[in-house]
Amino acid sequence: MEIGVFTKTFERETIEDVFEAVKEYGYTCVQLNWESAGQAEMPEGVEGAVCDRIRASAASRGIG
Repeated sequence: MEIGVFTKTFERETIEDVFEAVKEYGYTCVQLNWESAGQAEMPEGVEGAVCDRIRASAASRGIG
């Protein structure tokens, strides 16, 4: 089991900034809130490029 945090806990300008804050606090696991990535909280759809950006940003910081 991993201890994680909601991304919305860290209100920052970009998802990269959110993940950087998550990393600085020592977390390696998050539950994504789409608003943290500049999307609607419950979007009807998300562009592949947005998903790729989120995935890459998290992975580069060792966050799952």
